[in-house]
Amino acid sequence: MTLVWSTQEQERALKLTDKELTSLKQESPHIVGLFCPYSRSLLTLVCSTSLKQDMFKASQELFALRKDEANLIAEISGAQSADRNLRDMIKTLDAERYSMPLLTNVFSTQLTRYHQIAGCGKVW
Repeated sequence: MTLVWSTQEQERALKLTDKELTSLKQESPHIVGLFCPYSRSLLTLVCSTSLKQDMFKASQELFALRKDEANLIAEISGAQSADRNLRDMIKTLDAERYSMPLLTNVFSTQLTRYHQIAGCGKVW
């Protein structure tokens, strides 16, 4: 069974299709107007959800970077303290090294005087 449309039937179908298109064109702004606020709010919701996820990821990265920064600051502070301690130790050792010959001279001078006094029998 084949469908064969006569010219009149084809024209009638085209007129109906044209009327339907015209009707849809006239109603489409109304329909779009109905769905537009919802589509905008949906788009806003999707965008804000995406932005919230991006903000969350960024805040997690920032937290990790700040944690690393705090660790590095603590390491630097520890290294500076160790540096100060070593410098103080070096100063102390240098002071001892420079004072040793002086103390040795004082001691040898006192020892020489003692031997001189002991040898002569004089008491100072």
